[in-house]
Amino acid sequence: MKIFGLYIYTKKELNKICGDKYSEGIDIGIATQDKLNRVTLNPVVHSLKELRNNTWDVERVDHAIKWLESCYDG
Repeated sequence: MKIFGLYIYTKKELNKICGDKYSEGIDIGIATQDKLNRVTLNPVVHSLKELRNNTWDVERVDHAIKWLESCYDG
């Protein structure tokens, strides 16, 4: 309810609003962390793919690429 430009809430309404905003903040934080993981790890994966052509241990490089990609594609 709004009176004289002020919002007045019951305890139940305030708890619901706070819970909704908390959940929204968590979702935004998770999305931001996912984007940061992709931005950070994607160049490393690209470099490993280039290195794959110049190494004898292709299997180990493929395993590292798969592991890094799972960190931001999951």
